[in-house]
Amino acid sequence: MKRNLGIGLTFVAVLAVLSMVSTWLEVLTSFGDGGRQPGQFYAVHSIATDSKGNIFTTETYRGQRVQKFVYKGLATVAKKDQGVVWPKKN
Repeated sequence: MKRNLGIGLTFVAVLAVLSMVSTWLEVLTSFGDGGRQPGQFYAVHSIATDSKGNIFTTETYRGQRVQKFVYKGLATVAKKDQGVVWPKKN
């Protein structure tokens, strides 16, 4: 599943990871892992974005939920694979 943001970036879900991909198909960063907790994915079915930059994912099979990832601005990507983005580890 993929979703284009209209600014040269596309989100692609493969298995349990959501990746941000450039127009040149370079993976810029990714986040998520398999599971049923917040920030984890179980069979992503759809990806959507709103005008504020928030990302929404829906899951099929027994995941049956919607997750919202709130846009908090742009920053330098510290590492390519962000892992599970919630909860924050100290």
